[in-house]
Amino acid sequence: MNLILKMEMISKAACVRWVRTMMIPVFLLLLIFSGQAQRDLLERADSIYYSDPDSSFSLSVKAEKLALLMQDKEMIAHAELNKARYFLLKTRYEEANSELDKAKEYYERSNNLSGQAKVYKLRAILYGRLNNAEAETRALKESIRLYEEANDHPGLINALLNYSNDAMRNKDEKNALWALEELNNLESWMRPVDHYFLYQNNGTFALLKGDFDGAISWYEQARDVAVDEKMNDSYATITMLMGKAYAKAMRKKKAEKLFLESLSFSRKHHLDFERFEALEELVGFYSENNDFRSAFRFQSELNSLRDTLYNLERVNRINELEKKVLLTKKETQLAETNVELTEEKLRGADARMQIGVLWFSVLFILVIAGLSLWMFFKTRSLKNKILLQSKELQLKHEEVSEAYRNITDSIRYAKRIQDAILPPNKLVKEFLDDSFILYKPKDIVAGDFYWLESVQKIKGGRKIMFACCDCTGHGVPGAMVSVLGHNALNRAVREFGLQMPNEILNKVNDLVEETFSNSENEVADGMDVSMCVLDEEEKKLFFAGANNPLWIIRKGELIEYPADKQPIGKFEHKHDFTLHTIDLMDGDTIYIFSDGFADQFGGENGKKMKYSRFKELLLTGHFFTMPEQRQRLNVEFEKWKGDLEQLDDVCVIGVRV
Repeated sequence: MNLILKMEMISKAACVRWVRTMMIPVFLLLLIFSGQAQRDLLERADSIYYSDPDSSFSLSVKAEKLALLMQDKEMIAHAELNKARYFLLKTRYEEANSELDKAKEYYERSNNLSGQAKVYKLRAILYGRLNNAEAETRALKESIRLYEEANDHPGLINALLNYSNDAMRNKDEKNALWALEELNNLESWMRPVDHYFLYQNNGTFALLKGDFDGAISWYEQARDVAVDEKMNDSYATITMLMGKAYAKAMRKKKAEKLFLESLSFSRKHHLDFERFEALEELVGFYSENNDFRSAFRFQSELNSLRDTLYNLERVNRINELEKKVLLTKKETQLAETNVELTEEKLRGADARMQIGVLWFSVLFILVIAGLSLWMFFKTRSLKNKILLQSKELQLKHEEVSEAYRNITDSIRYAKRIQDAILPPNKLVKEFLDDSFILYKPKDIVAGDFYWLESVQKIKGGRKIMFACCDCTGHGVPGAMVSVLGHNALNRAVREFGLQMPNEILNKVNDLVEETFSNSENEVADGMDVSMCVLDEEEKKLFFAGANNPLWIIRKGELIEYPADKQPIGKFEHKHDFTLHTIDLMDGDTIYIFSDGFADQFGGENGKKMKYSRFKELLLTGHFFTMPEQRQRLNVEFEKWKGDLEQLDDVCVIGVRV
């Protein structure tokens, strides 16, 4: 009896050793196949990103799930970078930042220089979207340094393209030239898309330097790439840029042909923004060449397109969508939580199923099929139930996420609407050559805006009207009021022919109250305004203000002209706005502004900046050039704000006589 028991124990021990031996190669095969599947998914995701970003994102998510199951941290970090790139494209900045933080932690631990460089490159794009130019430049420089250290040519090309564009935007010709020379040396490593942006950047740099023939040559090469790669929006843009280069080279017929081609192509492909740019260039081109009939013809289409793109009803619809964000955010968070729980169950179920299949194979050889089949079918049933729940939750998650993305995209489009109603830099420089505008919205869209208009005097010469306006609130509600205020200012001058600032503000007040009175609900929104009319020939400035004053610095002293203590909009005990007539002297510097700069919290103790400190900044820096003053104010504001949130929109306008 003891011998039989001993033989059974020996047999069982041998079986256990055999099973363990068989499990090792099976698990190795599973690891190999899973790792290859992850790499294939990520390679496919990278290859289709530019043509189909949504499918690329889905593939990256699937690859991340496999990588998490196999604990492949390299593949996890790769997938996180892909997700961050997609979130940046869709303006989901908090999610992009979270994915970049996770990827950065892994790449630093593993000393992966190329991975760290990719994180900094995407981080630079994030800073650029958030209008933090200084941080964007730092991140790009760090990305370039890491790519060079890693000898990663494709990554270095991408970082240098971004850096050259950033440097030209900041008028940093030295660094722009350095980046372009480095890129020209790396041209043999470039993809077609890289070539397009290299040629366009080289052309823009040549145009800035006055080398018109060189600019045309670069732009022609860029256009060839845009045609080959079917880059429709890039084709419309590069054709318009070629027209600008030919116009500056005084080859007017060719310039006109290219402007018209860009316009026609934009119409055909429904590229409204590119059509808007082409129309602006055509109107300016014909005006400069005294062909006012053609300029008027295209001006009519430009006005019609502006009315189509930038109307109050569209902004109102965006505002209604924004109100739904609070609800959809909660639904999104709930759906994401449920999906995460379900995915955890799925990973557990997958692991159990793999073990069940392995035991089934081994125990089948040992003729213990019954127990293996029972485990297999039980696991499969559990997985089917969990998969069904997961699909339902995933569907809900995708619906909510799509709604949230649509709302965010709509708000981004609202920024384009608001940017279009602001006077372009070319017009500001034409009317107020020695001036600056510091404009820093708190959110994507803003309640602050600036306005500019010029009217001809009866006896010749012109009056230049400019205003700084601060609407109630910020974000989409403030932006909606800003569109109303902008339209009211245009009507007061163009429709009613008013030229004095107090008369203009009185009429704007009537128009705003009339608009709000049509609502069944009481509306108390309005705006504060500093309104100036400059007569250049007579050297006179006419001023009227609704809550916001005018400051003039003359020979080192600041003179303040007070505003009426009443806003534009509903207000008890209203009276007509006061007119201030000011005789100007050479060297006088005029400042108008909203309250966002002085009200910002910051400094060592987190206190308000206040108007006293704002005055001190202007007094100690008024002798600088106007661009230097703008840069100085921006740096001081960011330094004061530090890590605190921006409190309100900021708008400061300076004009030197």
